[in-house]
Amino acid sequence: MIYGNIAYMKRDLVYDLPKVDLHVHLDGSLRLGTVMELARNLPGLSNIKQIVIPPLRCSLERYLAAFDVTVAVLQTEVSLTRAAYELCEDAAKENVIYMEIRFAPLLHLRKGLTPQQVVEAVLAGMTQAEKNYPIETNLILCAMKQELPATSEKVARLAIEYLSKGVVAIDLAGPEVDFPPIRHHKAVEIARAAGLHVTIHAGEGCCAHHVKQAIDLGAERIGHGVYLYEDKKTENEAVRRRIPLEICPTSNLQISGIMNSYADHPMKHYLDKGIPITLNTDNRLMSQIDVTHELSAVSDAFCLSWDEIKMILSDSVNAAFASEDVKDHLRQTHRRYFDHYSF
Repeated sequence: MIYGNIAYMKRDLVYDLPKVDLHVHLDGSLRLGTVMELARNLPGLSNIKQIVIPPLRCSLERYLAAFDVTVAVLQTEVSLTRAAYELCEDAAKENVIYMEIRFAPLLHLRKGLTPQQVVEAVLAGMTQAEKNYPIETNLILCAMKQELPATSEKVARLAIEYLSKGVVAIDLAGPEVDFPPIRHHKAVEIARAAGLHVTIHAGEGCCAHHVKQAIDLGAERIGHGVYLYEDKKTENEAVRRRIPLEICPTSNLQISGIMNSYADHPMKHYLDKGIPITLNTDNRLMSQIDVTHELSAVSDAFCLSWDEIKMILSDSVNAAFASEDVKDHLRQTHRRYFDHYSF
């Protein structure tokens, strides 16, 4: 029996919780063994493990450098399908019941694949995993903020091709400094007009005003939003409109520059103010974590109550870019679980 708060919950109970991961990068979540195997034929690479697993404290730019390796090994249909399948398999084995994978398809064309072949290869891995494991998945296509706006518009149009075929949204990702989301307003407009959902990385390593831009562009969720607290007006707008934040605790701890421990994360401040919080992995490889770890870490750091855990999981389902039928199924799964465990 557990009394008071979930900080005393055994890890196996956290492991058994039916979880959701809405912010996970395909090229940041390969198994280390898979990277090592696929990287054997890449010239000039050494110390691969050191490159792909950044230190606990680093800049966003150093963190993103790890993707130079993982993107390089994901340039064939076989490797893309394998990576997607293994990610879904790993997630399902820790009882993640719903996951939205994201990646930037235009980064995987070096060996002659078309953008369509890239997307279809990833969807194939996800589909196969859904047949073998009790997990629901969807795909988000990322445009990179450092690229030209015309390139992000191509990503939006590519996503439209696969709307209702597994792709549900677009995202703007990549470095923040000097690359505000507003540069890519046309891509967001194209996506929204077609019925795609929109999430945008903002306020991850800096720049609270980027969160405002993302909201003004029509983002339904904010990727990270760590620095939102620096802009009280925008924070209040997020409260009023209940715009979910895709919190990735360990990743945020690694690169934010404002935290020395999980307890320094502003997520509890946001939770207390009524902003919907979702807990996610971001990059399982670079951060060496899974959803179970992230949930355990913040539960311990903030002594979260059982009701707060239930609320985070519920808000994660509500924030999902899934059909109402899928959401209803996820809610029923949560209801059965929480009815069984009464604390």
